[in-house]
Amino acid sequence: MAEQSPYSIPSYQAPDYKHRPLGQAIIELPLLYLKALFAPTARMFAREGELARWGLVWVQLFLLIVIPWALGFVRGLNHASVVRASTNSQALYNLLVAFTLGTSLVSIVAQTFLVPIFFFLTISIQFLLAKAFHGVGHYLAQCHTTLLYQVPLAIIGAILNTVYALTNLAGRSTLSPATSFVLFLYGILLNIVAIKGVHHLAGSKATLVVILYYVICVLLVIAIIIAFTAFIISALRRAL
Repeated sequence: MAEQSPYSIPSYQAPDYKHRPLGQAIIELPLLYLKALFAPTARMFAREGELARWGLVWVQLFLLIVIPWALGFVRGLNHASVVRASTNSQALYNLLVAFTLGTSLVSIVAQTFLVPIFFFLTISIQFLLAKAFHGVGHYLAQCHTTLLYQVPLAIIGAILNTVYALTNLAGRSTLSPATSFVLFLYGILLNIVAIKGVHHLAGSKATLVVILYYVICVLLVIAIIIAFTAFIISALRRAL
C-alpha cells in the first residue's frame, strides 16, 4: 500500500456540480456557504475546488455585487426617511431620494467593473504566490473556493449594517466598523484554509501566501501614494 503524504487532503464527498445543471448547483450554494463559514476544512475546500466551474464563479460574483449594493440602496432610502421625519421637509426628502438613486446607479456600474477586476487581481497574486511554494491547485478552483466564503461574509456584513441603520441602534457608528473588522479577520483565516486545501500546502506555507499577499498590497498602496504625491508636487511646481 502506498504511503500517504503528510500534506495530502483526506477525501471529502461533495455534490458533483460538473454533472449537474447549473441551476441545481446554484440552489445548493447556500449549503456550501454554511460549510465554508461554520465547518471550514482544507479537505472541503480541496474537494470543492475540484468541482469548480466558471458558471458558478460568475453567478457568485453577481451575488457579491448585487446583494450588498441592494442593501446599501435600502440604507440610503432609510436615511432619507429619517431626515424627512426629523426635518418635516418633503423637498429635502425628494432631493435625498434622487441623490440616492443617482449614486446607486453610479455605484452599481462601477462595482460591475471594479469588483471582478480586484477579485481576479487578488486571485492572480495569491495563485502565483502559492505556485512559488509548489502549490498544485488550479486557478478556477481558487476562484470558486475563495467566493465560497467571500460572498456570505459580504452578505452578512451588508445585512448587519442594514439592521444597524434601520433600527437606529445606539452605537452603530462603532458597531459597523467593528463588524467589518471581525469579518475581515475571519475572512483571512478562511483564506488560509482555502489556500491550504486547494493547493495542498502545509498550513505554514498557506499562511505565508496570505501574509505575503497583504504585504504586497500594502507596498503597492504606499507606492501609489508616493507616486501620486510626487505628481501633485511636480504639478504645483510647474504651476508656480
